[in-house]
Amino acid sequence: VGGALARTLRERHPDLRLRLSLSNARVDLVRDGVDVALRVGPLPDTSLLAARITSAEVGAYARRDRYARAKHPSELAREPWIGLDAEATLKATGPQGQRWRGAVSRVFVCDDRAVLRDAAVAGVGAVLLPTFFGDAEPALRRIVPEWHFGRVPVHVVWLPEAREDPRVRAVCEVMKAWGRAPTW
Repeated sequence: VGGALARTLRERHPDLRLRLSLSNARVDLVRDGVDVALRVGPLPDTSLLAARITSAEVGAYARRDRYARAKHPSELAREPWIGLDAEATLKATGPQGQRWRGAVSRVFVCDDRAVLRDAAVAGVGAVLLPTFFGDAEPALRRIVPEWHFGRVPVHVVWLPEAREDPRVRAVCEVMKAWGRAPTW
């Protein structure tokens, strides 16, 4: 994803110099000298300017060779799960709008989605991931593909004083277009 954004920006703005930093930590744009950030999840009250670029579906994933696909999330409730602290009870919506809610047995809790994805790849357990993140990992597959476990908003954020900066506007516009792309 980062490579495609960089290519698009270089094609449209060849004089623009880019630096991409990937981190699950919430960077402080002023302190860290960052012009534009991508935020996945709800935005707290902030003084930053923001534009919602998309909403990402959340799916259940596990290592390809470890889990068979399931038709219903209840089939997986007894399997080991890994996840965020708040994910002890899962909520899912099925293809015809049916709802499921159930407790899962978590064997590993972490506050970093990249670490959770890596643990799922290692076979530690099943995990919830935004589909753009889970689908990009070849070692994982969606284990209840007809069901989703919510949606998370994705925003681009920047400082109010950078509103008129053409470099910031260029990055924001490309990110907004990327968020509307059908690959999400």
